[in-house]
Amino acid sequence: MGNTTYTVIKTIDDIDSEHTGMITEQCKKVLSSLHKGESFEARKFVKEEMPRFTNSANARNVANMGYRYLRDGKKLGMLLEQPKESKSISFEEFIKLDSVAYWISQLSSTKFKNIKCNTILHGTQATHGYHLWAFNEWLQSRSFRCRNIRKLESNTFSMNDEDVTFDTVQDMLELYKMPNSNQADYIKIIKSYLLDPINSKHKAGYITSKHASILSYFRENDYPLEFKFNSKNKFDTTNNQDEIAFGIDEFVDLITLGGATITEKAVMLVKLHRGLDASTLAENFNFYAWEQMVSHFGTEDHQKWEIETKCPVPIKLTRLKSDFSHTGFLEYDAVKAIQDYLDYRFAKTGERMSVEKPLFLNKFGKAINPRWISDKFTKLAIKARLINSFETKGMRTKLGSHECRDLLKTIFLEHGISEKASEHFIGHKSDSYSKQHTVYAEGLEENYKKISSTLNVFSNMSSHRKGKTEQSKMFEELKEKSHETLKDNQEIKQNVEKILKYLKI
Repeated sequence: MGNTTYTVIKTIDDIDSEHTGMITEQCKKVLSSLHKGESFEARKFVKEEMPRFTNSANARNVANMGYRYLRDGKKLGMLLEQPKESKSISFEEFIKLDSVAYWISQLSSTKFKNIKCNTILHGTQATHGYHLWAFNEWLQSRSFRCRNIRKLESNTFSMNDEDVTFDTVQDMLELYKMPNSNQADYIKIIKSYLLDPINSKHKAGYITSKHASILSYFRENDYPLEFKFNSKNKFDTTNNQDEIAFGIDEFVDLITLGGATITEKAVMLVKLHRGLDASTLAENFNFYAWEQMVSHFGTEDHQKWEIETKCPVPIKLTRLKSDFSHTGFLEYDAVKAIQDYLDYRFAKTGERMSVEKPLFLNKFGKAINPRWISDKFTKLAIKARLINSFETKGMRTKLGSHECRDLLKTIFLEHGISEKASEHFIGHKSDSYSKQHTVYAEGLEENYKKISSTLNVFSNMSSHRKGKTEQSKMFEELKEKSHETLKDNQEIKQNVEKILKYLKI
C-alpha cells in the first residue's frame, strides 16, 4: 500500500449518497480534500496530510486510518490505483555490483559513533549511491548510439557506431573502458539523463549533486569521464527557504498548536537555543551535554538546578558536518523543558540520568536519531497548520527542522549581533572570531544574553530578572484578542487558549 500511487478520477460529490452513506463522516472529510485529476503517493498522503484530520498522536493509528480511507475511496470509484513499477534491481543488490562496491568503498560514510541508523549506507555513500541507482534505473529499456569495437577473423577488428543497451551502469563503464571508445557518446548519455523530464521537478542544486555522483563513479573506477554541466541554465535556482518567514511566533505555534509532547518540546527548544542541526543534536548534544549541565549547576539532581540565576548554560560541542568545536548556550526555557522531560524520563524508565547515557529517548527507550527530529518537526508543523499556511502563499518548499537554526541567527542579527558572531553560534567557522572567543569566552555569553528576552518566549524569565511585568502584559493582550475574535472566529479563540495554557498563566 505504501508504494501505491492514486489518481483521483471522481470527487466525493460525483458519488451517489447511497454509497457515501456507507463511510464515516471523517472519511468523507478526508476524501473531500482530494481534487479530480490529481495524483499522489499513498505513503506521502498518509504521512503529510492525514494528521490534519485527526488529533491522534499515535502515528501508526493515523497511518492505518489513512490507508483505510484511501481503500474506501477506491471502492467508491473515486480513486484509481496505479502501483509503481518495480525496480530492475534492488538497491541492496545494486551496491553489491563489483564496480559500485569498489566506488562506494572510497566514499566517506557517517561520523556517527553514538547512534545507530537503520539505513544501509550513510553520509556521502548514501547520497551518491542513491543518485547512481536512479541513473541505473533510467538506463533500462533505452538504447544509445555508441562506438563499438568488434573482433573479426584473422585478428582484425571493426569499429562502428551501433545501438547498444545496458543492463546496469557497470555495463556502460565496461564499454567505456574499451580502446578507442568515444567519450562524447557517454557524455551525451549522462546529459540526456540529467535533462530528462523526470528530473524537471528538481532544483538546480539537486541536479548538480546527481551530476557529481555519476562522474564520481567513473572517476573512482579509474576511468574519468569529466565534463561541465551548468544546471542553473535549465533548472529552478530559487530558494524557497529564503521566502519562508519562520519567526518566533511560528515557533510558538509549532509547540503549542502542534501539540508537542514533553520530549518534543524539550528537543525543539534545545535545537533553537543551541542552534544545532539534527545530526549534531542526536549524536553529540544527546550524549555530551548532560555532563556539562551537571558541572554548571553543581549537582546531578536536576530539581535542584538554580535555573533562575544560572542561565544561560554554556554547552560546548563539535558540529558533525564541519568538525568545528564551538560554544553555545541554553536559556531558561530550554533548561526548564529539560527538567520537565527528566521527570517524565524517570517516570517512564525508572532510571536516573547519568553520564554516557543518551538524554533524549524515543518511545522505545532508544536514543533519538536525526530522522526522529526531522519527522517530529514536520508532524508538529502539519498539526500547527504551518506547512499549509506557507503553501497557501505559494511556497511549496517543505518546512524543515533547520528553520530553528536559521531563526536563531535571525534573532541575533535583529538584536545587533554581528554576522560573524551569529555564524559562530550556529557552528559556521570564522577563524578570526573563533580564535578571539577561545581566549575571551565571556564575550559569547554577553552576546547571548542580549537575545534572552526573545528566546524565553514561554516563561519570559528575562523580564522577571529586570523587574518588568511583560508576562502580565502578554496575558492581557492575548486575553483581549481572544474576546475580540470570539464572535467571528471560534478557531482563533481556541488557538489563543492553547497558547495561554502553555504560558501557564
